[in-house]
Amino acid sequence: MTSVIEISLMITAIHICCRDGMIFSEPRIFVQNRLCRRFGHRISAIIEKPLFACLVCMSSVWGLAGCIALNIPASEWIFTILQVCGLNSIITYFVKE
Repeated sequence: MTSVIEISLMITAIHICCRDGMIFSEPRIFVQNRLCRRFGHRISAIIEKPLFACLVCMSSVWGLAGCIALNIPASEWIFTILQVCGLNSIITYFVKE
C-alpha cells in the first residue's frame, strides 16, 4: 500500500508542476505544440491526458513507470496501477484547477 501512495503522490506532483506558471509549464507547452503539429489538436489532446493533463489518466503511464522504478513485481502491476487510479480519483476531488 505504501508504494501506491508513493506513486500517486509522484503523479500528483508531476500534474501540479505542469500547470501554468509552475516549473514544468514551459516543457508542457513545448510538448503540446509538438504534438499539435504532428498529430493535430484532437489527437494531441488525447495523448496529453496520460502524460500530464489528467490526474486519473496519468495513472496508466506514470503508474507503470512508478512500478518499474519501485521494483514492484510485474504480477502486481495491474493491481497497483488500479489502486493508484482510484487514489488519484479521490485526489482529483481536492486538487482544483
